[in-house]
Amino acid sequence: MIPGSLAKKSEVTTLATVVICVLSMPLGTFAQGRIIGNIDGVAFDGASGVIWGWACQQGQEQSITVHVFADDRFLIAGQANQSSEPAIGQACQDKSGKHRFRIQLPTGPFADRQERSLRVNGIRVVGSVENSAIRGSGTTRFRLPQIPGVAGSYTSASEHPRVFISRGELEKLASRINARGSYSADRFTALAVQVGRDLVSGKRWNAAYSGCNSEAYTYAFSYEPQGGEQSLKVQELMALAPNAKPPSGAAVVAARLALYAALIKAGAAPAKAGAPSPEQAATLAKEILLAWSSHGFRDDHGNFLSTPSQFCTVEGKFNDSAFVGAGLVVSRGIIYSLQAEDMLLYLGDLNDAEQKQVTAFDSAMFTLLLNALNYNFSEHHAWPCDHYSNHAANQLAGLLALARALDKPREFGAVLDGKDSSIHVTLPWVMFFQRAIYGGGDAPNGCYANTGPDGSTSRPFFQTSTVAPGEIDDRYRNDSPGKGIGYAMFTLERLYDAAEVLRNAGFDPYGYRGYHKQSLEMATAYYACFAKSAGFNRTITAENHDSCADAAQYIGQIVNGVDRMVLIGALRFPNNNSITSVEAAAKKIASSGVFSLDPILFGRWRD
Repeated sequence: MIPGSLAKKSEVTTLATVVICVLSMPLGTFAQGRIIGNIDGVAFDGASGVIWGWACQQGQEQSITVHVFADDRFLIAGQANQSSEPAIGQACQDKSGKHRFRIQLPTGPFADRQERSLRVNGIRVVGSVENSAIRGSGTTRFRLPQIPGVAGSYTSASEHPRVFISRGELEKLASRINARGSYSADRFTALAVQVGRDLVSGKRWNAAYSGCNSEAYTYAFSYEPQGGEQSLKVQELMALAPNAKPPSGAAVVAARLALYAALIKAGAAPAKAGAPSPEQAATLAKEILLAWSSHGFRDDHGNFLSTPSQFCTVEGKFNDSAFVGAGLVVSRGIIYSLQAEDMLLYLGDLNDAEQKQVTAFDSAMFTLLLNALNYNFSEHHAWPCDHYSNHAANQLAGLLALARALDKPREFGAVLDGKDSSIHVTLPWVMFFQRAIYGGGDAPNGCYANTGPDGSTSRPFFQTSTVAPGEIDDRYRNDSPGKGIGYAMFTLERLYDAAEVLRNAGFDPYGYRGYHKQSLEMATAYYACFAKSAGFNRTITAENHDSCADAAQYIGQIVNGVDRMVLIGALRFPNNNSITSVEAAAKKIASSGVFSLDPILFGRWRD
């Protein structure tokens, strides 16, 4: 039957035209469905609140708009257009649509920290059915929590080193190294051997890269295992001769060389006859630092990189993902170049002109990393599990270290707590801390939809409905056995790096507790449980995970990267038996491997 409105059309309208019009009309024109949905949760999400759930108009594939109210005051509109599971499709009478929503709440209405009643209205896409509130409206309540600050205040320091370690700590470490048979002595011997290898590697350490492609920064300046194809690619990007070996992890190598020389100046006795010359080590470290600070990280016009439009993918395409990734890549190396710089200044090996050069470089890198952090959190619309992952952990550690190296209290404070309105930091360290480590009663950060019912079938991510105190956000990485814990340890290591900077700057990060009582101690103890039950670098099984909380999701994952975190955890939290009980085993594992000679956390252990 043709609707009356169409029957009144001009007589020249043919039946075929009418049929085409009818067939092209949305199905819901004839069978309007009602608005349904549910508020699944609301939680503090670092800097603000977030509300999530699902909503749809039954029978409609098209995603609907939702309006969020607080105490009947309109807050924000959003789209229920994220992937939804089959059960939601069944309720919506639609098998192919996307009906989930996750919406960041504006902070203004919650600034007084009073609890508000939340309501979510679904807005119809067709017909005249009522725009109605979904289930959970009125009974869902939220207040913005009071975020505790880190105790202490910024203390300026004119002498070096002053970033990750102080002069006094460096001298104490040298004294421990001189204790025959000590753990520190053994590790210093290993450091000397590696420095010897660095000095004769034959790599072009005086080469640096400028340009948009982050590949060269990843392999040449920061660190990532460099195989044949990667080496050739870096060689090409850096315009090196065919027979020239490109640098690999230059910033890390510079930090290692400079640390070795600094420890000897601080009183450490050379490990054995024929040990590398500290002067040679310092000279090469300086060569690397000056090469990158004078010729690296610039565009075609010689200006320092600082914005999204200056970064490109491996294929040479400029896009926001390249800039977001660059923040991680650059920060992974910057913390090591700062360690090298700090040690060289302690050694007195940089003259005034060279100091001016590296200071300009540090200032430019601060701008770059801050822009990347702000862009990632406020402009790049990633899932919360992306925002509170190792990307931000690296960038925040880099920003704190840069501000400390530059001895700029305002910049340091802005990165720490975000209270300086003149320096825009969308995700300060204390805010990141609240969601990077889960505390008591926390809900997991929203993440990519599961593709299977459990961690063994959902690839590359798996999101559970619960989290245990001490777990770290990055646990959703699930596309290989090495990432479930390994990526979380990457975040934890950068939190420890930042904590060492804070400690040297006059704060107490090791006594810090988040608003759900989460702490570095809690996180270290959580993963130490798996080291105790399954074993370091062993695979977690249904039989060996013991009583570790939320352990089932980790079955099949490798307990990797935990050993070094246990060592610094035992040093900073010596009374926590959960950590110290696996300290001896951790020392053996931490003595070898790719990161065993990390020049930032070197010496952060008990002898």
